[in-house]
Amino acid sequence: MVQLAFNMQMASAADKACSDWVKSDSATYALDDFGFWYTKTVNLYADSLQTGEQVLLHLQMAELAGILLADVTKVFTVGSGDLPVAINRSLKQMGQGEQMRIVAPWYTAYGTEGTHLIKPYTNLIITLSIIN
Repeated sequence: MVQLAFNMQMASAADKACSDWVKSDSATYALDDFGFWYTKTVNLYADSLQTGEQVLLHLQMAELAGILLADVTKVFTVGSGDLPVAINRSLKQMGQGEQMRIVAPWYTAYGTEGTHLIKPYTNLIITLSIIN
């Protein structure tokens, strides 16, 4: 029960921090049903990616303060579950050559566990690019 209450408090703080960051940025963002914000920074009006499609992604992940935590280029399968919710859901709205900026609270990013590069409970600014 204590852990659940802590996570709920952390989620509320994350929502506020991400919302404040989005309000301070000059771009126009949309709020996804899962709680992350996104904006297409390169829109080529390409056909949307399909589940199961393999794509070469360039991911840059930074803290809300702008400190770069990871810069990765790797092949991923759309909808495979290998990526956080914010990235998986965003990919389904993108096509080849497009780019999106995502402002993700920790619970739509790498959660309570984190990774070897990203600490648990880290809110992220993710620049997601699909390489042709």
